[in-house]
Amino acid sequence: MFHTFVWRPCATFASKHALLVALSCSLVNVGVPVASASARNQGGDVSPPIAPDSIQGTPLVKPERQGEKLFARLGEKETGIRFANTLSVEHQRNFTFNGAGLASGDFDGDGLTDLYLVTEEGQSKLYRNLGGFRFADVTTQAGIKQDKAGFAIGASFADIDNDHDLDLFLTNWNMPNTLYRNNGDGTFTDITDTAGVGYNGGSTTATFADYDRDGDLDFYVATYRPADLAAEIGTPKLEMKDGQIVIPDNLKSSIELFETKKGLSVRQLGEPDLLYRNNGDGTFTEVAKQAGISGGYWGLSASFSDIDNDGWPDLYVTNDFWSPDMFYHNNGDGTFTLLDAERVQQTPMFAMGMDFADINNDGLTDYFVGDMLSQDATLRLTQHGLMDTTLPPDESAAQVMHNGLYLNNGDGSFSEISWFAGVAASEWTWSTKFADIDLDGYVDLLISNGMIGDLMDSDVLANINLPQFKNAPAYYENYPKLATPNNAFRNNGDLTFSEVSALWGIDDESIAHGATLADLDNDGDLDKVDNFMNEPLGVYRNNALKNRILVELVGYRSNSFGIGARVTVTSTNGQKQTRMMTTSGGYLSSHAPVLVFGLDDAETIKQIEVNWPSGHSQTFTDIEQKALLANQRYVIAEPDSIRTPPPPRRLQAENTQFAEVGATAGLTHAHIEANFDDRQYEGYDDFEEQLLLPRRLSAIGPGVSWADMDADGDDDLYVAGAHGQAGTVYQNLGDGRFDPISNNIVPAALEELATVWYANGAFVSSFSRYEVPNAPIAAIMANNNGLQFQADASGGALALNDMDGDGDLDIFIGGRAIPNQWPLPASSYIYRNDGATYTNVTAEKAPGLLELGLATGAMWLDIDNDQDSDLLIATEYGPVRLFINDKGAFRDATKTSGLQKWHGLWSGITAGDFNEDGYMDFAVANWGMNTRYHASEKYPAMLYAGNIDGDGDLDIVEAEYVDGVLRPMRERGMVGAEMPFVYEKFDTFRAYAEATLAEIYDDRLLGEGVMTLYANTLKHAVFINDGQGHFSMNVLPGLVQATTGYGITAADFDNDGHEDLYLVGNFSHMDHEFRQFSGGISYLLKGNGDGTFTEVPSTQSGLFVPYDGRGVAVSDYNKDGWVDIAVGVNDERPLLFKNTGIDGQCALTLRLQGSARNPLGIGARITVTRSDGMTTSRDVQAGSGYFSQDSAVHLFGLGKSEQVTVKVLWPDGTQSTKSAAQCGNVTLTQ
Repeated sequence: MFHTFVWRPCATFASKHALLVALSCSLVNVGVPVASASARNQGGDVSPPIAPDSIQGTPLVKPERQGEKLFARLGEKETGIRFANTLSVEHQRNFTFNGAGLASGDFDGDGLTDLYLVTEEGQSKLYRNLGGFRFADVTTQAGIKQDKAGFAIGASFADIDNDHDLDLFLTNWNMPNTLYRNNGDGTFTDITDTAGVGYNGGSTTATFADYDRDGDLDFYVATYRPADLAAEIGTPKLEMKDGQIVIPDNLKSSIELFETKKGLSVRQLGEPDLLYRNNGDGTFTEVAKQAGISGGYWGLSASFSDIDNDGWPDLYVTNDFWSPDMFYHNNGDGTFTLLDAERVQQTPMFAMGMDFADINNDGLTDYFVGDMLSQDATLRLTQHGLMDTTLPPDESAAQVMHNGLYLNNGDGSFSEISWFAGVAASEWTWSTKFADIDLDGYVDLLISNGMIGDLMDSDVLANINLPQFKNAPAYYENYPKLATPNNAFRNNGDLTFSEVSALWGIDDESIAHGATLADLDNDGDLDKVDNFMNEPLGVYRNNALKNRILVELVGYRSNSFGIGARVTVTSTNGQKQTRMMTTSGGYLSSHAPVLVFGLDDAETIKQIEVNWPSGHSQTFTDIEQKALLANQRYVIAEPDSIRTPPPPRRLQAENTQFAEVGATAGLTHAHIEANFDDRQYEGYDDFEEQLLLPRRLSAIGPGVSWADMDADGDDDLYVAGAHGQAGTVYQNLGDGRFDPISNNIVPAALEELATVWYANGAFVSSFSRYEVPNAPIAAIMANNNGLQFQADASGGALALNDMDGDGDLDIFIGGRAIPNQWPLPASSYIYRNDGATYTNVTAEKAPGLLELGLATGAMWLDIDNDQDSDLLIATEYGPVRLFINDKGAFRDATKTSGLQKWHGLWSGITAGDFNEDGYMDFAVANWGMNTRYHASEKYPAMLYAGNIDGDGDLDIVEAEYVDGVLRPMRERGMVGAEMPFVYEKFDTFRAYAEATLAEIYDDRLLGEGVMTLYANTLKHAVFINDGQGHFSMNVLPGLVQATTGYGITAADFDNDGHEDLYLVGNFSHMDHEFRQFSGGISYLLKGNGDGTFTEVPSTQSGLFVPYDGRGVAVSDYNKDGWVDIAVGVNDERPLLFKNTGIDGQCALTLRLQGSARNPLGIGARITVTRSDGMTTSRDVQAGSGYFSQDSAVHLFGLGKSEQVTVKVLWPDGTQSTKSAAQCGNVTLTQ
């Protein structure tokens, strides 16, 4: 809707502080000529608004450092504010404890930001800013009166009628929400009934935006439920109908039935949320259902923002308990569509406050959602009382019990990187606010937290009888008060944050709910105001001194304050900062419509760009040919011409190098674990066998393998089968399609992990012995005959090589773990090929493999260039093990090579001469930096295993260093169930949680038979071979560390002559507490030829694996001269990424024809030498990465098609050479 402004005079209040009002009383706030005090007091004429399509700048108040810390708390004496959100003991039950919010905004147009403060009981207050951080209570004069029938909850200032003054919307419980129209004279009129917005229920947070882009503000109201159902009606009674339990009609909006492992259960529903469309005439229409808003969930917060840069406000709603968060994409036609769950992977379970911002200045909107995980090691071990394992609806993302930080990938997806960023835990979190607090050019994160009682306290829950429909808050008197320090996280500019709460001075221990950020003293930085529960208001003055600018908007065709506009400020150094004009974000609260941009020490800026909701765009580089200066308040007015907003769009990766073609190619058979059915565990359960197991070992496949299985000249694909599901041969039809054929040779009952193919259709597979205890560790299948290998260990990695130089291929079989005895060391094996049979020669030739440990990945590689292949084995809670081949016997060189230094949770392993010096290097996937585990050389992650409690069973203890002292990682309930002495020694959860590891276990962890394992690095890494028998570790860069790693492979994906890396990961089968670590989307790393790598964004690569990626293998399956990628996925179909290539680059395609017994030339060394003398070397392998096998056909990128020399050193020591080779096919024969 287009509109005409009505400009009203400023409000007048008799006050001795009137002369402190220093800035303009113009109705466009500031930056225009100032009306005289007499004119303002008499209600006379005021200055006209800023002209359309213009910019004005005025100096900000000069900041002064007052105090040693960034924030200084001001009390009633300094501010004149006497206020606290009060809630009586009587009402601190059910759900009323969720607190209250507040709002900031210049309601009277005098150029100073005012405050509206909400109290649940009593009278909420409107405080007028008098200047100098002094405020006056003008509630009565303003005509605001709070009903005593219910509870006040939230507040938002917003201009709902486009007259450029801020109206006031209040959310309430058990009484109607209230809308006050600003009369422009310092008073408000209640227009709730005529506006049609008086919903009476359990409203929480309201968020405003012009979602239909018609020129006025609409709004969304999240709803909860104002009281527990039992408090309203008593225990609900279900009915039996036609032999089935059903919900009575009068309860269908309140409860629902759902299936669990233990049978049918019931859960309460929240209330339906509300979406109000502005009709442009002072009324609103509630259109949630018509707009596609769904669910009767437990809404706590909501916020509009534009996640895809199309100008159409999208919507995120946080929901408590099992109810899923809702992320709505704006369709541009008045409706919304939920984002696919895979686009966010996981969401916080107890989602509370949230906020949007661009955390890395890449122009894309990211967001944060708060949960309740404590930073305190003791509280983490006591807050397990209401560990709800109820799952959200199947179509929703999985839920985790920690904060979520979501990085916009630019392709319509988000990566959840909270652990990587250092913001996964922030106590019982309510309000969350992004802003550049220290003015360094990056947005920081402020969090308000605390609770009237620790409702998760395990000691309390262990001592009360909790009826099914009686929620824990009814017993709140028993819970300890949870007053915790508020949090400040400083943005380090590298996607990580540092906790600086104490350093910045906002670490008061309190119960804080709503918060607002506002420039209360007009110096251009954001001050903070917290609404505490039953405590005086927290007002914090920001003392930042760095340069800044503040931006205000005046809409002519858009809404009056430019809500929804996108503002980008470019510094003189080229750095861009992007903000969306909004009053939303946080919890139950709103903030003034201004934007603050920190400039650090820059004194000028290059330009300001504004993209308006109307579709208008502006760019300003100067004011009247003068530079845009720092420390200015800029007021920008929109052009006043008709403009049609562009249509909506979704961000997606376009013109990428890779395209996922698996579904159309025929890769349709999903690897589904038999112990999962409708996301509830059935069948074999790892955790029933080992209660303290941190993650399932029955869900670690599948591997994938490329081989020409039908000898027709092109590669076919094999994907290992799950328990009860045969593996699948995808026969390459030669036209880009595959024909799936079940592997009927391997019994379907077996859980297949890795498969490596020989020539002529023979293959060897390894098997899990978790689901099928009598399964072999591996078996060779050839000519419909099988040769089984038996062992105590469950199988895993496989690798073939002619280890003894007799011309045929021998087998390495990795022992992944002993079933139900993790992490006791499993043995790995070497079987020598003796023609008609295979002989276990491990004890004779490689005794170090016996009880090696937990082998996760393996490969043969000639690391010392002596023309035989050595053996590298990745291990869990150990180093990468190196065994040097000495004439067919193997010497453990792990220590002498320097590899013993780095213990990790290593998994997949791959090889390449990454620095192109002629010596083979390798890269290994690790657990990554985006999980709750942390490790360093000084403070490693510790693991103990053995008969710790003396009952003969294997026990597990995970421990972490906290402030330099070892503490347990698992809570008393779980540990005591496995080791009862813990219950006896510590009669409360808190006593256990406060104890050190030594105090809990005394000397039990030092006893005979108790093993100690550790990991001192969790980062994915490259190990560079110095050619002298030693390796140095280089950590892989960027976001690759934000995923748990499994499959990894090396290849020249861009044909530039340098080896690149590709890694997949995620793991969604963790213990009940952390559930999953699934923030990764897979990562391509471009090799630079010097041992370093550069991350390639998914928007360029097109590689997107938000699932549990396992095996990865490469092949040019369509023979177009570009390396393609297959990914095995747990509980999903396999993925096939077709490489579409890069213009101007090409590759040499090399096929080897070896001897009769080794026709693929396994173990050969290939060296390609370019005209500049640089080389690319590879060893031909059968089995590497993670449970996988790359194609035997090798592609070497030649860039712009230069001539090269190809040399092959065969396993028997002979050599073949091809000179002047160019792009295209080359075959060399032994």
